[in-house]
Amino acid sequence: MNKIKVLYIAGWGRSGSTVLGNILGEVQGFFHVGEMRHMWGRLASGRVCGCGKLFAECPFWGPCLQKTFGGVSPEFAQEVINKREATSKTKHFLLNRKKMIANSTEFRAILHKLYAGIKEQAGCDVIVDGSKFPGYGYLLANNADIELHTIHLVRDPRATAYSWYYRQKKTNDKADGSENKMDKHSPLKDSLLWNLRNRLIQNIWQKEGLKYHLVNYETFVREPQKVVRGICEFVGQPDAKLPFTSESEVHLNPNHTVAGNPNRLKTGNVKLKVDNEWETKMNGALKGMVTLLTAPTRHRFGY
Repeated sequence: MNKIKVLYIAGWGRSGSTVLGNILGEVQGFFHVGEMRHMWGRLASGRVCGCGKLFAECPFWGPCLQKTFGGVSPEFAQEVINKREATSKTKHFLLNRKKMIANSTEFRAILHKLYAGIKEQAGCDVIVDGSKFPGYGYLLANNADIELHTIHLVRDPRATAYSWYYRQKKTNDKADGSENKMDKHSPLKDSLLWNLRNRLIQNIWQKEGLKYHLVNYETFVREPQKVVRGICEFVGQPDAKLPFTSESEVHLNPNHTVAGNPNRLKTGNVKLKVDNEWETKMNGALKGMVTLLTAPTRHRFGY
């Protein structure tokens, strides 16, 4: 049996994973599912798929989940959430990875069944998962039936701190039309977590010889075609047809992402450009604090 090829986007939030995933989802043979780690909670909370429909009514997820699990009840979804929280959080990944693998047999079996169902329903060569969490990605990497290729997407920590603190985005994916504000992180919290997550991903993936490809957000938005072609080559699809309509513009069709930044619902022509508002609008003291706290890790990634 051929392994299920999964292209996993790892990194810290507000680094452009949703737009990168949406573009990759338009590449021939690729299917973008969004942040799969959060799917189970979304099923039970009245959230909609990227196509705008509830998961049970979605032309992709409805039949996919029915064939794979016989449908998903709220009780089953909560059971999977409990298994996920008990085995795949960053603290498990950080403290004892061998124990993490040993305790996650049942959860990893569910993941294999889920990704196998996605591959069958989509008829794709590559599943693109933007979950970002290192622990979740590590469990996928240690699933014998999954061939994991990891993109480590990194953005300047001052840009992510600015976005988390100054841009409190609203969710727009509830079926009833109501909105909630997304989480807000202080620049201090952002700096600490940016350091921790990016160091963990790079160190462990390289130490254990896992398939790893570093992508800087800033390079991606400046040279999107070059970066996406490089990702295709990394995942073994060098001749895949790209969806760009010009050097920096791409046409996005409706997708079936389960979770992610609110812009996952955006369709039509999208022009990529560098977002460097933080350079002029971020408070000087806060910018200095983030610059200082992230210095060793930041220099490792070229910032």
